[in-house]
Amino acid sequence: MFVRISGLFWRKARILGFLLCALMSCNHSPPSKPPQKQSLRINLRKDPVSFDPRKGNDMVASQIHFMLYEGLFRLNPDMSLSLAQAESYEVSPDNKTYTFYLKNTSWSDGSPVTAYDFETTWLSILDPNFPSPDSYLLYSIKNAKCAKEGKLPLNQVAIQAKDAKTLVVELERPTPYFLQILASSVLLPVNADKDRSNPNWPNEPEQLLSNGPFKLKEWKFNQEMIFEKNLHYHQANNVKLTHIFIDIIERETSVLRMYACGHFDLVGTPLSFFPSELIDDLETKKLLTFYPVANTKFLAFNTSCAPFHNTNIRKAFAHAIHRESIVNHITRLNEKKALNILPPVLLSEDIPYFADGDPMKAREYLQKGLDELQLKDIGPITFIYVSSEMNHTLAQGLQQMWSNVLGVHVDLRHVEFKTLHQLSAHGDFSIGLFAWLADYGDSMNILERFIDKNNHRNYPK
Repeated sequence: MFVRISGLFWRKARILGFLLCALMSCNHSPPSKPPQKQSLRINLRKDPVSFDPRKGNDMVASQIHFMLYEGLFRLNPDMSLSLAQAESYEVSPDNKTYTFYLKNTSWSDGSPVTAYDFETTWLSILDPNFPSPDSYLLYSIKNAKCAKEGKLPLNQVAIQAKDAKTLVVELERPTPYFLQILASSVLLPVNADKDRSNPNWPNEPEQLLSNGPFKLKEWKFNQEMIFEKNLHYHQANNVKLTHIFIDIIERETSVLRMYACGHFDLVGTPLSFFPSELIDDLETKKLLTFYPVANTKFLAFNTSCAPFHNTNIRKAFAHAIHRESIVNHITRLNEKKALNILPPVLLSEDIPYFADGDPMKAREYLQKGLDELQLKDIGPITFIYVSSEMNHTLAQGLQQMWSNVLGVHVDLRHVEFKTLHQLSAHGDFSIGLFAWLADYGDSMNILERFIDKNNHRNYPK
């Protein structure tokens, strides 16, 4: 089972260079490449999982993928769609067949982007032997799920390039949010010829071809990335930046220190976390900007083993959490407390699923659960979370709430991002702290992951 904690917000901080220099040392290393005119220098807390959009779309990777590639549609800040690589499209009367007509666009080497690139990319995602964790995004297409499960050959999937500029897709059934799905970073195209001739291209910057606003110029693993404007991008005249310089630094205070001394142009999620202890001062000076996004931080209980296979034990831990206190005193990023599985941005009306923080009811549920399990108390419980200053503070706050309300001790264990997901995939955890960011602007993007118990994003299974 899961418990939503908070609906997160993007935060962009514009802080004057002198603001924190009086308080912090400014002994950061100089940039390896001098910033150029019309350039942007930012930070990411880790390298992307892959430069191949098919292989992962966590919050870091998707930012990079949208710099490099462009799909048929573009998702706007208000969750509406704009045509991107698609010039136009038609939908059949039964709302099951979509025909897309592509613009005359190019890859970064000048070769044309074709419908075959999209066909090859999407079919490769559905290949049972291809490691694409988000293949379920294509399961609304006829025979797609069966192909991924090895029950049908790929040539039976209803994705077909009729010619270089015409792509036809047939769905299993009418899917109102299908076009929203196509704006996901997972379905961005890769160059079919390059993918065929050199499957290792994601690890070779000089081999990476882009059809988006930027191309990768340089990559030093776990250190930095440099992007430069893609002059072959079809809207290159509208791209004002010539370069984007990205440093890879995990520690929030180090990032903010470097920003305050002029190294970075902006800081904040989803690019990097933000130290909450500095928020009051920055808000007083009106130096923060908030942007709502479809993002939620939540707890997942391992429902496959004791004690969280018991409904009442899960309810006890859920009701012991006071989310209002968390968003006001721990995360402090202008979030809304999460009392619904869906982020408010995806809802026309944010209806609470349960009351926030009810110690009496929490203790009642705990006793019911213990009676049903015929236990006097709960054994060792481990809470895992991705290592960061914010997550550690949040984990300590939750640990204290469970101790105060339930009298239960929870051990804290911070791990790397990959380790967290490996442990959750194998069910090797008691409680895990996770976050999800919607891939497209429809509530089904969150709900559909619970259809399949084996979906890698269905953390509590």
